[in-house]
Amino acid sequence: GAAAPAPIPVSIEGDGWGSQGADQSLDSSTEAKKRMFAVDGTYEELKNFDSDDLWSEKAFIIVDNTEDASEAIIWIGTEYAESEGVKDYDAFSKQTAASFTKATGVAVESTSYVLEGEEEDSFWDYFELG
Repeated sequence: GAAAPAPIPVSIEGDGWGSQGADQSLDSSTEAKKRMFAVDGTYEELKNFDSDDLWSEKAFIIVDNTEDASEAIIWIGTEYAESEGVKDYDAFSKQTAASFTKATGVAVESTSYVLEGEEEDSFWDYFELG
């Protein structure tokens, strides 16, 4: 898809001279707490994602919406695991996090994985839109 237009830097608080830095977008309270990316080599970010975006033939990486290193959760669809021959989920998660960081510059501190059909209730809390 087309890249989203760059956010216009806006200083929410401070001296009015953009002290937050030009790469900061609007007040973080308006943004989602998590970000989700497709595990496909390009790591395309899904905006306004919900649980319907979790397709069985795909894998996704979910990270905190933060500038700091974040915990990454790798969701692995059953058909994806089958077609890609993923058997060692822990190794797959670490490898995915490393290539994700390389591709996006988003630092990952720790990884965990969730298999399709084995999600805990807390996992669904990441999907604020449903």
